[in-house]
Amino acid sequence: MCDFLGGCSCDSLLMFFLLLVVLFDSIGIWGDDPGTLLFFFLLLIILFAY
Repeated sequence: MCDFLGGCSCDSLLMFFLLLVVLFDSIGIWGDDPGTLLFFFLLLIILFAY
């Protein structure tokens, strides 16, 4: 399932999206609740693990 972008490794895609989540969190797009950020981290890990 991770090969939907034509050969990009799953690990590099996961790290890219985790970086995006961290960058968006630093500008406050997720709000002040740390549970929201944790939810997006876990969602990304689950999506790329299966």
